[in-house]
Amino acid sequence: MGVVLAGLVLPNVQNHSLAALTGALERASIANDVVPLRGWRDIEPAVARARAAEASGDAVFGVSIQNTEAALASVMLARVLRRRGF
Repeated sequence: MGVVLAGLVLPNVQNHSLAALTGALERASIANDVVPLRGWRDIEPAVARARAAEASGDAVFGVSIQNTEAALASVMLARVLRRRGF
């Protein structure tokens, strides 16, 4: 099983949720991938990476909503993934 995590990834901006989750996954030897989600333009690339992980075996997808500005894009990402069968 692999885990794909999407969340805000920007230079000089810390995302403690993503750091804690990836650290725990690595300690448990669980494959993981962090997908930048900076806004609307990142939805399709995030969907593509989640679907690619799913195609290679079981996959879990998680979204880190770091601020209110990211909430709408994060909800849309989840909806697009569900509509495409994830």
